[in-house]
Amino acid sequence: MSRNPRIGELSLRRSELKSAGRFREAIPLQLEIIELLELEGSPSKDLANAHNMASVFFLNDQRYADAERHARRALSLHTGDSAKDHEASGAYHLVMARILASRFEYGEAAVFGEKAILEYSRFHNPSDEFLSSVTAEVEKIKNHTWAPRG
Repeated sequence: MSRNPRIGELSLRRSELKSAGRFREAIPLQLEIIELLELEGSPSKDLANAHNMASVFFLNDQRYADAERHARRALSLHTGDSAKDHEASGAYHLVMARILASRFEYGEAAVFGEKAILEYSRFHNPSDEFLSSVTAEVEKIKNHTWAPRG
């Protein structure tokens, strides 16, 4: 992770806003974090996490094009084969599935959802309550009965 104190300050404030459900206010902070990480040449995993966080904020603000752009960037930057890397990949794929389902693009959303299950199952092995919850959510996407949490 970065040693830049500005990133630490932004991250703290962003986390406070996220906890308060104030996603719209967190977006500019997250975008500045991404910019600073890119400027300092941060590892791709850090950038992937930052873009994924941005995609979640944009999704919660119903700005789906921006959410998708950041989600795809997170997926393109993500690497690694550890169990934790597969868990992160599962999270990134599930966010993309939710973004696409929010736009009623259920076919493509289901593909990302299935990949999320596959990736999560590498970390949640044996299967647990969390994986069952993700599987149920993806089934709703596949059946076109999924709705955003609100």
